[in-house]
Amino acid sequence: MNFSSCVAIFLFFINLSNAQTFTPTPETVDDQIEQSKQEFSKLNFYQSISYAKKAFDGAESISYSKGKTIASIYLAKALIEIGEYKKALSFISKAEREEFFSSYINMQVESYRLKGRLYGSLDMNLLAEKEFKKQLLHSKKIKNQNQRGMSRFWSYQNLVHIYDKTNNKDSLDKYLVLQENSVNRLNETANFYSISATYCQIARNLMKNSKFQEAKNYLDRSNDILHKYDSSYLFQHYDCYATYEKLTGNLKEAERYYDLALQNALELKDLDAIVGQYKNMSDFFINDMKDVKTGKKYLLLYHKYNDSLKTINSNIQDDVYNEILKEKYEVSRQVGGRYEYVVLGVLVIGLVPIGFIYYRKIKYKRKIKVLETKIDGHDKTEQSKIEGQRHKELMAAANANSPDFLLLFKELYPEVVVEIKKRNKNVLNSDIVFLGMAHLNFSTKDLAKILNVTVRAIQVRKNRLRKKYNIPSEIDFNLWYGVTTKKEID
Repeated sequence: MNFSSCVAIFLFFINLSNAQTFTPTPETVDDQIEQSKQEFSKLNFYQSISYAKKAFDGAESISYSKGKTIASIYLAKALIEIGEYKKALSFISKAEREEFFSSYINMQVESYRLKGRLYGSLDMNLLAEKEFKKQLLHSKKIKNQNQRGMSRFWSYQNLVHIYDKTNNKDSLDKYLVLQENSVNRLNETANFYSISATYCQIARNLMKNSKFQEAKNYLDRSNDILHKYDSSYLFQHYDCYATYEKLTGNLKEAERYYDLALQNALELKDLDAIVGQYKNMSDFFINDMKDVKTGKKYLLLYHKYNDSLKTINSNIQDDVYNEILKEKYEVSRQVGGRYEYVVLGVLVIGLVPIGFIYYRKIKYKRKIKVLETKIDGHDKTEQSKIEGQRHKELMAAANANSPDFLLLFKELYPEVVVEIKKRNKNVLNSDIVFLGMAHLNFSTKDLAKILNVTVRAIQVRKNRLRKKYNIPSEIDFNLWYGVTTKKEID
């Protein structure tokens, strides 16, 4: 099934949801949310989206904050599962703006988890880790014991995934133990898929350490529980078996499992999984089977579907940056508000002895002038120290690929940001970050390491940005700021 068919089916479910009219009340909205929840638990994500969208529209029409919050979260959950990250982020934002959200810790914790999963899928691994740590920290506030335990389990599971991606072995081993201990306390019937996924994660880690027999035991446990509950979602499990067979030298059996994983992803219309499986099969045929022709066939399919997903999620990283900027602004505004109240209180208290202050004012006038001179010199020294510290923070943020880099760069180099926007009014925040790092003289190799991509990918991006921001080809890319543009040369 091609990408267009997948999108058509997705739209069918949404249109079907809108076509079935009902009179929205808090009760009917809650019923639709429960239906969405039930479909999600069965891994029927498109049906879950259909019910959640209907609940959201109904809640919005009657200004039902609880309904809008929970429906938005369920929409985001299901959209993430099918690779619609941009839409998922927008619904998380909608939920966070609701009054009910701020009063219900379960939704706040779920928001951290979903944002962490979304950031992890975009390889924004530091941001993902931060969200999962927030989820783990705030999970203890959840009153229901089972829900609290489930949230902790999910945070362990997702942190394991991030540490596996970033090759952080010590943290991976630590959280994998916590995850396995936690999984033993889960209700099997309600959480069989999460239990199966845990066994696969443990198996993969054992395979990295060449403990193949132990890994096989966990894979078989995963297989047993999935078939016990007749699960339709099998591609991750098949992919685990493919890895095992490949590493133990059974390439034909590995090929069979990779094909089963791909067919299952296609049947489920899971675009994210389809992209992943095409990439896995391309790598397998080129590197292991030495069948370059077949490998290239899968590579072309990978690029086709991956480009489609990129189109769906266009500029998603800019949306992420904007959400972080809004969050930081809100925190600053609240802190600023508290500061204003403190200042106001000080002023009110200061009115009481104002007569005395006025009396002493003349006496200390000369001393004040002397102090002002000293303070002026001190302020300049302090300002220099502050700027130096901010620059250190900027470089640290750059090396960590932190979203704080964008905030600090705009603060410290406003004239550079103005120049970027002057060259292209449709500027993306991700372009400001890249050009900013170039302005700070990061090499191509440095940028590849920071952004976790190949050197070739950085070179391609530089060529694209040369055209987009009129940087002459004869000029060193890192010296772009202040040079004459191509347009001016012409």
